[in-house]
Amino acid sequence: IQLLRDPETFQEVRVLYRLVQFLDENATPATRLTTVQGISQDTQKMRNFLSLMVHYFRRKMFGQTSKEKKRTSIQIIREIHRVMDLASRNINPRLLMENLMLQL
Repeated sequence: IQLLRDPETFQEVRVLYRLVQFLDENATPATRLTTVQGISQDTQKMRNFLSLMVHYFRRKMFGQTSKEKKRTSIQIIREIHRVMDLASRNINPRLLMENLMLQL
């Protein structure tokens, strides 16, 4: 509902979602690391980004037919949740995001 009321927020979420998709499907490891460097500097943006990553990989998991690909998506989702938990404990966000990107 908030997204429907605020087109600016909706646009930001859309851009982040497309970024998640790009990082998963097309980006090189160097591009991933450079991208998350900026995201990790803004706590709220990082939370939104991680939430969108969970959503993206859940949708991807349900669309997979191969059990191995589903397992990979599940492992990534678990890692994202671990990063969310560690970020709430004040661990270095840039380090957390870089490690996550290296696992994609």
